[in-house]
Amino acid sequence: MDERDTLVFRPTTSIVLSVSGWALIGLGGATAVGYAIALGEPHRLWALVPVALLALLVWELFWRPRVVVTDADVTLVNPFHTVTVAWSSLIDVDTRFALTLVTPQRRYRAAAAPAPGPLTRPITGAASAHPAIGPADRDGGRRASSTLGTDSGDLAVIVRDRWMRLAEAERIPLGQADAQRARVRIHLASLATVVALLTASLPAIALA
Repeated sequence: MDERDTLVFRPTTSIVLSVSGWALIGLGGATAVGYAIALGEPHRLWALVPVALLALLVWELFWRPRVVVTDADVTLVNPFHTVTVAWSSLIDVDTRFALTLVTPQRRYRAAAAPAPGPLTRPITGAASAHPAIGPADRDGGRRASSTLGTDSGDLAVIVRDRWMRLAEAERIPLGQADAQRARVRIHLASLATVVALLTASLPAIALA
């Protein structure tokens, strides 16, 4: 598959939160190391265990989530699990609480594309009449979560536009939605590491 056909969506808000979080965590870690060296008390370095836990959580909750759109499928990389949905099993794209891929079996939400909230307001003046935005609400209005300038709205347009183009090119097999299920992969290594660091953090804080 041509890499030019691959689109990776990661919200700007998550990038900002990740970089800011890591900067603060790094400052805290450096302070802990300096404090231990200045006092000549190496046991205080145990404070780096909860620091490592926080750094991992920032990566898992904010940096890792993304959506990858290709001509073969849509992949939702969420905290602690990844879902891959083939175009042939997709029956709808919703934005009520987040960008959501709907299949006959269940609905899969993208952590990387939440509906508008305190940190994800729509961009004022953004267009809202794109042909791939999707149907209006039952009352005839337009959901804020479908508006361009929001993570959920922008990504919904991207996914629907690719879906329409592939369908028009007859590149999506028909009649397979019920038979083909989404692939779900749990991030076992990340979960195990978080549990290990969390378990070690309480005694580490006591030792520090």
